[in-house]
Amino acid sequence: MRIVCVPLDDRPLNYAAILRASATAEAEVLLPPRDLVGSRYHTPSLLLQARWLASKCDKNTYLILSLDALLHGGLIQARISRTDRERTDNALMLLGKLAERSRSVTAFYVLKRLWGNVFRQKDLEELADWEILSRKLAAQIRGSGKNAAEFYRSCAENDCGIDDWPDDEVKTLARHRLRQLDETQTAVRLCSQLGIRLHIAVEDSVRDGVQEAELEYLLEGHAEGQLTVADGADEVGAVLLAGALKETGDEKPIQVVVRDVQAEVAPYESHPVTENLRILARLAGAELVEKPDGFAVEIAGKPTPEDPYPAVVAGNISVPEFSELLESVTPLKEFDEQRVIADLTVTNGVNAAMLGEFLRAERLPLATVQCNTISNRIGHALLLARLFRTAPASDALARLLVSWYIEDLMYLAYLRTWVIARHGGLEPSDARQLAAAENSVSSMAEKCARKKFNGARFRGRTLEIGEIRLHLPWQRWFEAEADIEVTT
Repeated sequence: MRIVCVPLDDRPLNYAAILRASATAEAEVLLPPRDLVGSRYHTPSLLLQARWLASKCDKNTYLILSLDALLHGGLIQARISRTDRERTDNALMLLGKLAERSRSVTAFYVLKRLWGNVFRQKDLEELADWEILSRKLAAQIRGSGKNAAEFYRSCAENDCGIDDWPDDEVKTLARHRLRQLDETQTAVRLCSQLGIRLHIAVEDSVRDGVQEAELEYLLEGHAEGQLTVADGADEVGAVLLAGALKETGDEKPIQVVVRDVQAEVAPYESHPVTENLRILARLAGAELVEKPDGFAVEIAGKPTPEDPYPAVVAGNISVPEFSELLESVTPLKEFDEQRVIADLTVTNGVNAAMLGEFLRAERLPLATVQCNTISNRIGHALLLARLFRTAPASDALARLLVSWYIEDLMYLAYLRTWVIARHGGLEPSDARQLAAAENSVSSMAEKCARKKFNGARFRGRTLEIGEIRLHLPWQRWFEAEADIEVTT
């Protein structure tokens, strides 16, 4: 049985992480070549995507498909104004052909964040305001007696306003959200007609915000079970792949243990952690248990209400010199074969306590996932658990294991913070600065990984770390992709 995955875009969490995972799966898992996946600077050809899909999909294929990738070329492209009607129309026709051609199709679509649609530069620079705006907009929609689509249509025609916003900016925002909402509704209806399972991921949501009002409109008339909805976006490919692997091979559910986070609503999300977790676990073929009887994912820690990233960018978080950090590294002896941990404590990495624990520990879980949004972490922990529980020991599995620790903890909790503290800002200012930073953090990561992992025992084998190269494919400090040589 073959699983074909078309990811949201080629950011490390969406592409490289899934590609590494696919190399360890017992089933055949295929992803498109990178030039057929959208990036920050590149929109792939729909025709070439369609040709690749036609060559890979048949009645033995489980297809996992990002509709944003198909309709627009990726998430960045899908957030901007809709101008390429020919592509979207052709993509929707292609979706119907793929449903006929494949054994099973599961699709996902992102309900876009609001602040990506705010066109006043001042508001973009003051991102804290988007939460207030989202709640105000939701209140106005509900108070108008209209659904979200009717309200946006009225605003676009100058029949209503948004507080003190200039009319032309209100019309621009309303038209943009209306186009996105119409497209989402079209996708929902078409997937229902074609028998395609659809998951809607709500990006950068706010509790009681406008996306909740939009969902009320989108879900009206759809019975429970026809589609699923959860906060997040970049975890969906991992979650759906975990579910497909369960369907095509390992049918035993992954056990998930949750402690003390039931009522918590994490930053960038609008629903309690366990509400999102139940949906993601169901999609991934996992079950929530109080006491596991063996291998399990542990959901640990309570989300902090604030994101520390602005303090990192502002230089208000102190960072130890690498030589000090390296001195504290204790060589790892072995891994705990029974655990994968999704730690929810700190949003956006910068988890100094966990970094210290990683450096000093002589025994580690198979994976510790602690960066990006809470749903992102849960989703990738579920996929890692599916793979680590069933996949035989191999160089590919060892590479997956070490890469997660280097990218997810070493880079995000320390190296990224170190770079920002010295270079500043969200992104490198030029190509030379980027190259210098990549060389610096790659050297640091390699030294740390060799001291930490060389000689560690993993399923009867011994790890040996070769060259490590960290690079930033989207040219921004807050995510990195690791190329690692690991042998066992």
